[in-house]
Amino acid sequence: MLDIVKYYYQLVYPENSVTYTRYVRHVQLFAQRLISGNQLNGDPSHLIYDQIAQVCKSEFKCVEKIGIFVQEQFGVSLTGQEGMYLAMHIHLILEEGRSH
Repeated sequence: MLDIVKYYYQLVYPENSVTYTRYVRHVQLFAQRLISGNQLNGDPSHLIYDQIAQVCKSEFKCVEKIGIFVQEQFGVSLTGQEGMYLAMHIHLILEEGRSH
């Protein structure tokens, strides 16, 4: 999943940053939930989801690519909540890259 984001954005990760560490940790936890069949379920609040979707349009397109990968590799779909959190973390890592 890290590679999907890296290649989608032609990104060089800021590996020494706190934001990157949080991002990697979130992806690790997501992968654990995915493998154990315990994805965060339940729909995210529409208010929060809609606000994040407005700001993170590109990130949600990248999450769609991740969703395809997850479906192909594991036979499950990303939940809305997992997708939202992935988009937020991708947004933060992109913002970190832009500030350097």
